[in-house]
Formats: sequence, structure tokens, C-alpha cells
Amino acid sequence: MQKLDQYGNEIPISELVVLSGENPGDFTDSALLLIDNADWYETAEGVILIPAGQIENILETAPSDAGVNVEKEEILYVARSLHRWNKTDGFYHA
Repeated sequence: MQKLDQYGNEIPISELVVLSGENPGDFTDSALLLIDNADWYETAEGVILIPAGQIENILETAPSDAGVNVEKEEILYVARSLHRWNKTDGFYHA
């Protein structure tokens, strides 16, 4: 099934893994650069998802394991300029 973001671009739902809940301090600088440069998506509940292939599969948690049904939930694209993270708050967007 094809799913589109708010800009009409296809969301790679079969590739998405969960970024929310991860501790940025657990990643190397090169891994953080991969994460920052990847496409981020967010559900209405605030769960951030990211395509595993764009980050060399360094994350594994499937959306379904986090209670996210990517086929039914609204998913929005998060612009790269809004990507944020810190050790206290984890990954989020501005």
C-alpha cells in the first residue's frame, strides 16, 4: 500500500523503524550524522520514525513493536531543519 506524507511524497512504510525513545548518547558522531541526514516522519502521537536503510540499519525497532500502525496512522514528514536531540530529551523536532 502506498502512503503519502503531507507534501504528496511516498513514505517508505516498509522500511520505517522507531527513533523515539533512543538515547542520542548511545550513538557515535558518524551515526548521529546519518540520523540527522535521514528522512524523519512523525505520527500524531509524536513517535518519530526513520527509514532503516538511510541509517545503515543501526536501529531495529519496528513501528508495530512500539504500537504504531503505519498503514492506518497519519504520518507527517519532518523537515531536516527541525531535527533536534539531546541527552535529556532524546530525539525530537523543533
